[in-house]
Amino acid sequence: MFDHFIIYACIAAVCLSFSLAPIGCFLLWRRQAFFGDVMAHSAMLGVAISLIFGASSPLWGIILVCFMLSGLLAYGPRFFNLPSDTWLGLLSYTLMAIAFIVIRTLPRSQQNVEHFLFGDLLLLNKMDIVTLIVMILIVAFFFFFYWRKLILITLDPDWAHVEGISPSHMTFLFLVVLSCIVATTLPIVGALLVPGLLLLPGACAAQYAKSPEGMIKRAIFMALVMLFSGIGCGFLMDWPIGPASIITGFLLFIATRLAIYTHYK
Repeated sequence: MFDHFIIYACIAAVCLSFSLAPIGCFLLWRRQAFFGDVMAHSAMLGVAISLIFGASSPLWGIILVCFMLSGLLAYGPRFFNLPSDTWLGLLSYTLMAIAFIVIRTLPRSQQNVEHFLFGDLLLLNKMDIVTLIVMILIVAFFFFFYWRKLILITLDPDWAHVEGISPSHMTFLFLVVLSCIVATTLPIVGALLVPGLLLLPGACAAQYAKSPEGMIKRAIFMALVMLFSGIGCGFLMDWPIGPASIITGFLLFIATRLAIYTHYK
């Protein structure tokens, strides 16, 4: 039984690394690091909606809310003539506030959402693993078919227009994929930790990457180090795996920065 839990946690760590890290790199390149945070906050509203309607799994409520948010994030700044970061902030805190109010209206027996805030890699089942594997396939196919367009709208949106690519439409598609990732990882990693796992691996890898492909490979490696360190801390010291992984990621980030500073000094 012990081996069963550890094996599932290790498989989940690999799946999360190969899906969260590449998407997180694009968020960093586009200076949209707050996107993951907004998605995680909105996902809590999806959890609340699922609890209200008595759904056996919060997944569908999270997907519904995240898909709606994708449209708002992709087209809202242009429609309301607002900077993207301002619009992100407005949506993030508003949706989190709505989620809090909705959860407070539920019976107390249903108000325990701590699992969705922090998650636990040691409580996975076969269906969770299948879901994570499907998530990797979605990310892989998305990058395979849209890699050039994603790079183009990231580096030069004006040239993307010349090429006949709509940055808004492509951003919407990118956010839909991000929504799927958030929806599947939130019960496992937690709403407070998804943004960290999206951004920390890429932030660590950015110091040494010389190409987009190189940065993604290094970010995946950093994510693997983070998550397997978290699993080790959970097994040896009974620490929560998600928070331990984030702390490891931050220490890796500090270490890479210090290494660069020492090298150039």
